[in-house]
This record gives sequence, C-alpha cells and structure tokens, in this order.
Amino acid sequence: MKPQARRFKLSFGAAAGHANAAAGYGVGPVGNHARERLDGGRYRQEVSGTTSKQRRFGYRRGSAWVIKPQFEKAEPFHHGLAAVRVDALWGYIDPDATMVIEPRFEAPPAPFRDGNFAGLSGLDRSGRVVFNQRLQGSEGLFPCNEGGIQAWDGRWGFRDSDTGKLVIDGRFGQVRPFWGEYAAAMQWDKDVGGRWGLIDRSGAWVLEPTYTVCTGIDSRGGLFSVKKDDVRLMGAVHPIDGITVPFEEHWLAPDQSRLDPVWPPSKARTPQDEALVVDSEVLTLPDAPPRHPFRFYGHGILEGDDLEYRVRFAPHVDMDAAQRAMATMPMLEGTPWSLVIKREGQFLYVALDHDESDLEPREQESWFVEHFLEAHTRFPIKEVVLLAYAECDSPWQTWSRETQWPPDAGPTFDVPWLWK
Repeated sequence: MKPQARRFKLSFGAAAGHANAAAGYGVGPVGNHARERLDGGRYRQEVSGTTSKQRRFGYRRGSAWVIKPQFEKAEPFHHGLAAVRVDALWGYIDPDATMVIEPRFEAPPAPFRDGNFAGLSGLDRSGRVVFNQRLQGSEGLFPCNEGGIQAWDGRWGFRDSDTGKLVIDGRFGQVRPFWGEYAAAMQWDKDVGGRWGLIDRSGAWVLEPTYTVCTGIDSRGGLFSVKKDDVRLMGAVHPIDGITVPFEEHWLAPDQSRLDPVWPPSKARTPQDEALVVDSEVLTLPDAPPRHPFRFYGHGILEGDDLEYRVRFAPHVDMDAAQRAMATMPMLEGTPWSLVIKREGQFLYVALDHDESDLEPREQESWFVEHFLEAHTRFPIKEVVLLAYAECDSPWQTWSRETQWPPDAGPTFDVPWLWK
C-alpha cells in the first residue's frame, strides 16, 4: 500500500497563459497539449536551440586578438588581472585568459590598482577576502580591519602598502593612519568603553590608552579630547615631548598632508597591462536559458521518471496561502493529472502523480517553470530545486548544472512511491 500523500484533483484554466504573457514570461495562451506551450515564445527558443547575435568582449595587442571575444563584459587589466563577466557574474582572468578568481560577483568588482587587493576591499589575488575594510595609508602602511564592524569587535591593524602583508595584527578597536613613527589606536574596555593612545610601528603602546576621543595624529602628537566639569577640552600629546598643545575648548583637526593618494598614479597599470586593450565583436551564439527572479536548480539529486521539485519561499510568505495557490495551478485541458504537495516550514514539495502523468519530462518541465514564475509574482520564491532528475536533455537542467553553485540546504521530502 502506498503511503498517504496529500493530493489535489485539478481543472484547466485558460486565463493563466494570457496572464503569463502579460507578465513578460514569453508564453501564449494554454493549448490542448503541453508541447504546444513550447510554441509560445522564449522557452521554445531555448529548447529548439536557436541563435542570436550577441556582443562579446576580448583583448587585443595591436591588431591581433590575444584573448578572443568570449565575455559578456570586460574591464582593463591592472597588475595582470582583469574583471570579466560570464553568465551575469564577474570574476578575474590573467593575460592567458585563465580564470584566476571564479565568477561570483553580481556587480563589477574593483580593479587591482595596487597589485595586491581589489579596490578598497580585502579581496586578494587568490580570491580570498583577507580583511573587510581599509583606510588611506601613510608612511608605507595602511590601516585595515581584519574583522568585526563596531569599536567593541573591531580588529584593526596595519598592512604594508607595497606588499599587502600584515605588519601589525588586528587587535585594536579603531586606528588612525601613521604620522612618522606613531599612530593613534583605540583599545576597547567593556567597563569603560574605548580609550585612545599612541602606538609605534611594532604595535607597542608608547602612550597608554586613556583618552576617550581622538581625531588623529600629526607633528604635534595625538590629538585627544578629555572631559572636565562637563566641558569637552582638546589638546595634543606627543610620546616624547609630552603635551604640545594645552587642553582647551577648541577643536583640533590633524594635518593630512602625509596621507597617500587613494590610488598612486604610478602604480595604476603596468606597461604589460596597457598593451592589452579591451575590444569587442558581434558574434552569432546559441541562446542561453533566461534568468529567473529566483535561483533555479535543474540538476536533481534523486532518480525518478517524472520531475519532482522542492520550492523554497521567502521567510515572510504565508505558507498556507502559497500551498493553496500551488494546489490550484491550472492544468491542461483534458489531462487527468493530480498534484502531490507536501509542506515543511518554508519549503513545498510539488510533483505530478507518477501513475497519472503521461507527459514526457521536458513537457512537464515547460509547464512547471511557467507556473513557478507565475506563483513568484504573488509569493516570492527564493529557489526551486529539482529533486528527482529525469533525463530529458533539457537546456534548463544543463544550464543550472554548469553555471550555478549548489542549492541551499533543505528537506528531500521522502515520498518513496513516487520513484520506484
């Protein structure tokens, strides 16, 4: 005897096809057979393997292509790395067109202008994020936060401006750039809060952290603030000369003339970078499956004869309403289908009855994808995962298997009688 599963006998509703076309999904009114849905527009183009003219970018040296046009977008080389876009995600290549940092960025990433890190981020040349924030440097060192966000969990230290190597490890709540041999740093105390002092180039304290506010450091020393009789006073304290500016009711701003330029012009690009010029050509290429407003994984993890999906909705979705909506998805006229729907948290299992479905997997997929898109307009979907993988040579399945990272964790919905 089969285990009990919730079933819904469904009827056909022709208005669904018109609604989908109006929403821009590229499918026409529902026909009498699932295969006719493939004649409606965009999905049919992907299944039938049509081509279109598309612009692709590459790199020339003089008049010769060094890296042939193959990227959706491309940026100039900086210190031997260039950002390129593949399947709507950005990564970095080297002059041999080797993908050094795999595409994973949705927005165009910054170039490696200093040769070590991408822009002001902590992304290094291997693709690792080694720190999460940096400030303008000075005296051959730049401040960087190795972790944390607030003063109480910050891990600020200093790295070498030329090599990017860590010189003073991240153990301070906040820091200010060096002036000569000294920099201002803050130590967090859970009982009294942050206290500022001065450190040397080894990271050792040369002026103990006792001040509550610091605007920076210059030739006068650290510019600190103290509070006396509810009045805020500011002065300058040098680790050798002592108090150089008396503490009074005035504001002291640091001299910033020694700060490095954000991007030193001499380090922006090498002659080898300059020799590789971005260019493009219009090519005739196969059409790729369209992007979804949610993540779609067409590579199943179980064996089966029919397609069985796990749908994950956004956390705020009313799952009772979403389940009812899925249960009333319009079916094809004259087709005696049943849906099996199971629920676990924000996940729904959706499949056709194994015994009653007489459609080929590709036809099932056409119908499912269309209605997932329609459901998403009312109940936002985070991802759709194909649990049971039926061999149907589908471009959707090929695309999701080759171009996307693995799906998020979720239930597998053990319904054994659906895949004997």
